[in-house]
Amino acid sequence: MPCARIFGLVLAFFTCCLSFCVDDAQAQSTVLSELRVEGQSSTDPQLIKNVSGLVVGRNLTREDIQRAVHQVWGLNLFADVRVEGEQTPTGLSLAIHVRELPRLSSLSFKGNKELKEKDFSLALKRGQTVGPNELKEAERTIRAAYAKKGFFLVDVRSELVSTAVTGEVDAVFQIKENNPVKVARVEFMGNAQVESEVLTKKMSNKPHGFFRSIFGGGHFNREKYADDKRAVIDAYRQRGYLDAVILSDTVVLNDDKTRVTIQMTVSEGPRYYFGTTTFTGMSVLSEAKLRRALQYRSGDVFDQEAFDKSEQEIYNAYMEEGYLYARVINETRTQDTMVNVAYEISEGVPAHVNLINITGNVRTKDKVIRRELAIYPGQVFRRSALQRSLRNVMLLNYFSNVTPDFSQLPDGRVDLTLNVEEKPTGQIQVGGGYSEQDHLVGTVNLGIPNLFGGGQSANLMLEFGNRRQSYSVGFTEPWFMDTPTSVGFDIQKLDRIWDEAYVEGTDDFTQKSTGISTRLGRRLRWPDDYFSVYWSYRWEDQKYTDFSAAWSAADQAALTAAANGVISATSFSVVRDARDLPEFATKGSRASYRLEFGGGALGGDWSYTKHNLTYSRYRKLWKGLTLAPTWNLGVIQGGTTGSAVPYSEQFYAGGIRSDAMIRGYDDRSILAVTDTSRGADRLETVPGDFVADLITGRNPRYGVMDTVRGRAFLVMNAQITFPIVPKQIHGLLFFDAGNVWYSAARIDPADLFTSYGFGFRITVPGVGMLGFDFGIPLRGDEKGKLKPHFQFGGSF
Repeated sequence: MPCARIFGLVLAFFTCCLSFCVDDAQAQSTVLSELRVEGQSSTDPQLIKNVSGLVVGRNLTREDIQRAVHQVWGLNLFADVRVEGEQTPTGLSLAIHVRELPRLSSLSFKGNKELKEKDFSLALKRGQTVGPNELKEAERTIRAAYAKKGFFLVDVRSELVSTAVTGEVDAVFQIKENNPVKVARVEFMGNAQVESEVLTKKMSNKPHGFFRSIFGGGHFNREKYADDKRAVIDAYRQRGYLDAVILSDTVVLNDDKTRVTIQMTVSEGPRYYFGTTTFTGMSVLSEAKLRRALQYRSGDVFDQEAFDKSEQEIYNAYMEEGYLYARVINETRTQDTMVNVAYEISEGVPAHVNLINITGNVRTKDKVIRRELAIYPGQVFRRSALQRSLRNVMLLNYFSNVTPDFSQLPDGRVDLTLNVEEKPTGQIQVGGGYSEQDHLVGTVNLGIPNLFGGGQSANLMLEFGNRRQSYSVGFTEPWFMDTPTSVGFDIQKLDRIWDEAYVEGTDDFTQKSTGISTRLGRRLRWPDDYFSVYWSYRWEDQKYTDFSAAWSAADQAALTAAANGVISATSFSVVRDARDLPEFATKGSRASYRLEFGGGALGGDWSYTKHNLTYSRYRKLWKGLTLAPTWNLGVIQGGTTGSAVPYSEQFYAGGIRSDAMIRGYDDRSILAVTDTSRGADRLETVPGDFVADLITGRNPRYGVMDTVRGRAFLVMNAQITFPIVPKQIHGLLFFDAGNVWYSAARIDPADLFTSYGFGFRITVPGVGMLGFDFGIPLRGDEKGKLKPHFQFGGSF
């Protein structure tokens, strides 16, 4: 109990004792004839009587009085509690005098720049009673919050200020932050075998530096200091020094109290190695399989991390066979500098799944989740089946997290519970976006990716702007007739103004298209159950009109012959998707091959074949970093003239809105160019802003040439992603390389446009993912200049 409260309690007891003018015999036992409460204004007097424990009509002792004062004081509602008594003919009349603590009207903070009120996490709440003890506790909490940020010299003072309302006060905290204490140096003594730099890197409290100051590092955090000492010992154990200890440590504050020097003296001891490893007690798993679970080999330097992981892998091997209750006990014995390991295993019996419960799904129906599970009631529990189930549910992209839990039954079976956290699904979005090609575009989008909680998706979108107007409606049923078969359709209409050559004021024309498509897909179990196949049919009527004055009649005729008409095409796709997450994947891969046929028996104005092959790989690197390279190859085949392939189906590269994403360049600025001015039909690829005319024309730099979209492209996008705010904000570093060629025969991996840069992705509830990339091209007139790419209201 704080000193102020103890003093008040003692004073109250002393007052009680003086108030009794009775002899010792009478004080030992007296009947309480009356009990009153005085001084209260907002507290119920009956509450005070009940808490005191005093009852009229009962015998009263001195200890009863003391206990009553203590219990009323314990309500923490009063600044003072006194008991006064008066002897009457019928017994003792007592009055409990209280002085109430004021109630808190508001809190205010002055001088706090580095931290806000929410960072303090104070227990003080508006409307509660408040006194000196509560203020002192709040001051300690504020100092602790600053200490976590390295501000150990913060000065916090508080006071209660009366308000216009009787019984209410404002709590005012005056804060002087002063400078944070930073780590100047970390010094190790006695470390002959492990360098100081290696040990320092394991610590949270590292010396202050330029980059660490940018990200708020370099501050001394006393709460993490104990963890730092354990981290130093762990660093030694990972290198085989099992006897390493910290003999002494100290934190020295400099004279101006702005920096500290951390000093540690260590004793390293000898270096140990893995010796023999033996297994006993196993019958289900062979010794060979258990040895494959080991993360070390005999003769390796002893590594505590590898040793601990080996035990976990042995457990995982048994969990895969359903033996959830297997026990693995390891015993280590040292012989000279060798560590011999003996594993004693108690396997138990396999556990079967009894029930699978699903919780947390307010909107999504149970069956949508259950049909994605790879584990079922009655089966032997297998770890891989559970992991696959979690992965399948996450790939629905309806949930932000899925957490499994187990309940063991008396007969050894288990009940499995999957707790899901739903994402906002249905959305009505009214907003706008901007791109280099379409400029400002308004958007009205009604999207429901989990329609009525049944997994169906529907969308209705309207886009309107000076250069783009489009309307589309679509629907997808992912489990047609409760089978892993998806069906869907899309209807769309588009009016879009293009500026193919990127020469200001020239070469504008309008694309008008109306189309409808239908889709059919099926999940497969062969070659494995990551495979899916898809079929689609598309009918599209497109026209190119409204040519600008820069277009000659011959050029207009050439483009309309190459572009106007009806596309009737069907496509077949094979996809193998083994990613762990639909967004921000950290492991696995995704491969797809799409083959499209146009014309022929399908009708339409063009006959062509289109191939597209894509492969992405995801691999964890270090501390949240994920490497994600993607390769994309596209080839379209048709007749011998440009008109034999639909103009809209041919490829272009550059920017983010193209077939071949190459950031750092303008959208669609990389086109195939045929240069005929030098006698031979030599093909080059150059950024489109070098080009003066789309079909034929004369450019002072290149002479006479044909500029067309290509019939082949190759691109590689390599990204390293990392979470900034998990599941909300991710950063990325990228390197892009690719090009477009007039035909597949002209593909040249040595002739690529390259760029590098950085960006980030933000997941906004109800909107989706927003992306911002900043690329620096390594080729062309814009070489070395930073090029931003961004899009609002959508994702890349």
